[in-house]
Amino acid sequence: MSSLKKASRTKPLSLSQDDYIYPRGSRTRKNLMSEKIEETQAFLKYLDDNIVGKGVLFFGPYGRRKGE
Repeated sequence: MSSLKKASRTKPLSLSQDDYIYPRGSRTRKNLMSEKIEETQAFLKYLDDNIVGKGVLFFGPYGRRKGE
């Protein structure tokens, strides 16, 4: 006769935002979000500044266009 283990009936863990421990101690959720926004804006500015052909006049299928 083989013995089968019964499935355990434990509640799944759920962490509220108050229970989450942020890395590096003193950082808060608002600080992390503002840092992420600043990084995103800096990255988008970098991309915009480094577009090849920005401001160059070219001929498209509907006439002249200026790359903005």
